[in-house]
Amino acid sequence: MILEWSDEYSLSNNIIDAQHKKLFKLVNTLSQLNERQVTFTNFKKTLNYLVQYALQHFKDEEILQRLYDYPQYAEHKKVHDDFTATAGILSKITEKEFSPEKFISLKGTLYNWLKQHVAVDDKKIGDYIRGKVPDIGKLTS
Repeated sequence: MILEWSDEYSLSNNIIDAQHKKLFKLVNTLSQLNERQVTFTNFKKTLNYLVQYALQHFKDEEILQRLYDYPQYAEHKKVHDDFTATAGILSKITEKEFSPEKFISLKGTLYNWLKQHVAVDDKKIGDYIRGKVPDIGKLTS
């Protein structure tokens, strides 16, 4: 399970696109570990970094939505808030609670959520912005 960036994910915003690429890379880092390789320490370190990076990304993406008066901002923010709440719970997993099965489930969940969120939810933002500013792709390329 490797997430590969393609232009179909682009929001035509260099900052957000770069952040999405980094999130893909972080999820891929987790995905490439198998249950025999993963230790609680490297799992926790990668997960915590991913969560912190995602929180900053969500803030930046929400600023962009407000800047362009994105009509589904509240719904999109709720998706971010729900992910943040879930990530907060996951980041509290202790070494005693950690298991290879939880790791496998978690990496699949993160992979699926990120792919769907960027390809569907975030793509709507990019489409909306391009509709408001048709030449935006020329400005950010």
